[in-house]
Amino acid sequence: MEYWHIPTLKKLFFLREEENTINTIDFNRSGGLFATAGKDCNIRIYDEETKSVSTLLKKADWNNVGHDNRIFAVKFIDESTLISAGWDSVIHIWDLRQGKSIRHIYGANVSG
Repeated sequence: MEYWHIPTLKKLFFLREEENTINTIDFNRSGGLFATAGKDCNIRIYDEETKSVSTLLKKADWNNVGHDNRIFAVKFIDESTLISAGWDSVIHIWDLRQGKSIRHIYGANVSG
């Protein structure tokens, strides 16, 4: 992912996630956080100022509710709520304060 200053066409920052292909990104309303998701089924919430991961919403495993296939959409609903969807046909509603999926809806297959 690259940050650009459009008026000057200057690249400001480059973000690369090792072992992952980023398929989607969204900023919250204040612009202080952004979320990325993709091939590795994890959602990373970054602090925009430091460009470091502040929260990791983990993929599904035996004791964690999450995605188990590629994620193609993330969208902030408000400052503490995010939705995501992908190839696993599940929409997750995430509470960033709790760091987990609080609701999920089966049947929606999203791809890019």
